[in-house]
Amino acid sequence: HKEERFDLVILDQNLPDGSGVELLEEGWFEDLAVLAVSSDEAPEIPGRTVRAGAAYFLSKVRVSESLFKPLVQGIIDRNRLQQEMTEIRLN
Repeated sequence: HKEERFDLVILDQNLPDGSGVELLEEGWFEDLAVLAVSSDEAPEIPGRTVRAGAAYFLSKVRVSESLFKPLVQGIIDRNRLQQEMTEIRLN
């Protein structure tokens, strides 16, 4: 069976059974591009989330619809380039 591969994980920080940053810290999304989002304005959340492995952090309060699609596409493109570079180095 073919392994499913995601281009991007959009991870909310406030989940019904925990927090997105805890999932990142536990390694659930290792080697995947993660865009973490939250409506929580606590200043420590963005830094902790990025240190835990998210590619980017986006505040839901400040997101602009016109910038969201280019941001997501940029994250996906960057992750693909990083994966290609890693494969080249391994060969």
